[in-house]
Amino acid sequence: MILTKIGSTWQLNILIMKKSIITALVVLASQCTYAQLTKGCLVPLVQLDFGIDKSSNTSSTTVGNTTTESSNLQRNNGFNFVPGVGYNLNDKLQTGLYFAIGNIVKKTESSTTTSEQTTLVKNSNWNISPFARFYISSTENLSFFFEGNFRLGQGTGTASYTFKNTTTGTSVTSKDPEKTIINSYIFNINPGAQYMIGNFAIDASVSLFSLGNITNKLTIGNTTFKSSSNVFGFFNSSTPFTVGVKYFLPI
Repeated sequence: MILTKIGSTWQLNILIMKKSIITALVVLASQCTYAQLTKGCLVPLVQLDFGIDKSSNTSSTTVGNTTTESSNLQRNNGFNFVPGVGYNLNDKLQTGLYFAIGNIVKKTESSTTTSEQTTLVKNSNWNISPFARFYISSTENLSFFFEGNFRLGQGTGTASYTFKNTTTGTSVTSKDPEKTIINSYIFNINPGAQYMIGNFAIDASVSLFSLGNITNKLTIGNTTFKSSSNVFGFFNSSTPFTVGVKYFLPI
């Protein structure tokens, strides 16, 4: 009888503890769910940055009785897979860190009256980005925000070229013997919107403004070729669109 009573008491205590823990978690989770910007919510997240761009132009040049026509078509496709984590400092401000890996493909097709050329550039990259997000307005489910992030990245690139003489039918294909090393630092400002579904959130944003620098370095034997380009302006990111899923976790 004594052992049975002790066993029953022990079992009852375990049930009470489990119920208390579950109740506390439900209360905390509801705080992050219905007051999504409450201080103390940890926010694991997964995002996808992507971009598709296409541009073309044509021209013609006449010298004497000879007219030369040329055209240029460029396609850019890029994406980044971006896991990360954020933390709500208060009901307006969230900070955190992104880690991204991705790929950008640039294809250019040029032609004249007597020739055709195709250039294919493939860049693989990774970057880390501390970010701060400021919510400018919120309802129970819908929020609007501005986010600033600073991307520090590195990658490698390869390029191949195909040239064809349309008059003789001969063609030449070449490829860079070494990979190009790419380093970048870019500050971005992204406005967006976020919609809560329980403890989950779906958000979308667009790259509004970018400022930074991209450096390319190619070494062949004892010779190093280096180029640098500044990034400055509106809507000029190679992956301007972002969609993501987040989970608001109480801690």
